[in-house]
Amino acid sequence: GEIIDAIDSVANECAEKLGSRLFFAADELYLKSERPIPPAEYYEEYPQIENGVGMLRSFLDELKLAGEDIKSPNAPRTVSVVTGAAAYPIISSFSKDMEQKCNNLKINVYKIKNNFYGESITVSGLLTGADIYEQLRDKELGDELIIPANSLRCDDGIFLCGMTLEELEGLLRVKIRAVDAIGFDFADALIGE
Repeated sequence: GEIIDAIDSVANECAEKLGSRLFFAADELYLKSERPIPPAEYYEEYPQIENGVGMLRSFLDELKLAGEDIKSPNAPRTVSVVTGAAAYPIISSFSKDMEQKCNNLKINVYKIKNNFYGESITVSGLLTGADIYEQLRDKELGDELIIPANSLRCDDGIFLCGMTLEELEGLLRVKIRAVDAIGFDFADALIGE
């Protein structure tokens, strides 16, 4: 919390003098300090979203909009979702809401502990195929497994441990869909669109 206060102090001075905050606390700091994620206005035009700064606020706002219009799948569907510890409460809460709105939908949310880099690493972007496999190999995964796309290297679609998406699909014997941290895309993936 003190780190956020220090960042905000400098950022508020910049906003007064320069017209822009220039500095933003990382999303993970809010999660770790159990402070609420700031509103969209805090992030101005989301200048650092590629670095994960403001990504959760954007994702939450999009999830809210997507959830208002979501429709039940045509046939019963069970889907599993992989997330890091940091986003687990958000993903779990939204998934419960979607199950209530969509009577044909069952969602398993699995929080993956990061053994590869260490348990203190809680973001989804550093999850590995090896950790996902080890922790899901005996779990009920349903029709499809949704993983965060940022856990794959963007240039070749390989996990940081070297495992490919296809290898993980074969090991877990389930179709895997990598989804970007865009609320609408996540909601569509849940219902199979």
